[in-house]
Amino acid sequence: MLGGISAVSLNQKPLYYVYGGNKSCIIDSSRMSEVSPEWIEKIEVLKDAKTTALYGARGANGVIMIEIKKKYIKKFNFSK
Repeated sequence: MLGGISAVSLNQKPLYYVYGGNKSCIIDSSRMSEVSPEWIEKIEVLKDAKTTALYGARGANGVIMIEIKKKYIKKFNFSK
């Protein structure tokens, strides 16, 4: 056997990046229920080599960037 051992991740979920103003966090898909649709200002979907370069292996399945409206920033817990 030549080479080394590598692990293959079966998790094919994208990375969710939530931001608003100067606050931001990365959340799991299970926490998406905390973001009300009326709070969302803008959604961007990133999926290319640049995304992997910026977010590493965690961004390999794409990154969904969600901007929260300014008036709802205090209602979302960015610290979790």
